[in-house]
Amino acid sequence: MTANLTAVPEAITAFGEVEALVSSQLITAGAVNIAAVTAMMTPVFGLLGAEHLAATIMAMTTNTFEVGQLAAVHAGHAVAAFGSAANYTAADAHHASEVLNIGKLI
Repeated sequence: MTANLTAVPEAITAFGEVEALVSSQLITAGAVNIAAVTAMMTPVFGLLGAEHLAATIMAMTTNTFEVGQLAAVHAGHAVAAFGSAANYTAADAHHASEVLNIGKLI
């Protein structure tokens, strides 16, 4: 059984654009999340809850770091997709020129 593979560089590029957007949105959401929670909790706990607030902010910072790692994965997918699309386009152009050259020899 022969399997055929068709790569559509435009579709691969579109996937890369979506992955880049997801990465950007994750970073934005993570930053907004820690800022909003800190601003909301500070007046609630006041001076007496400073230790709890500090622990919560530390946990939120860890969460933000992990969200950043997830964003980096999506950014990596975007870079890989853009590279793949460029490679497929270059390979197609190369093979098309080879076919034209063969046609000139015949």
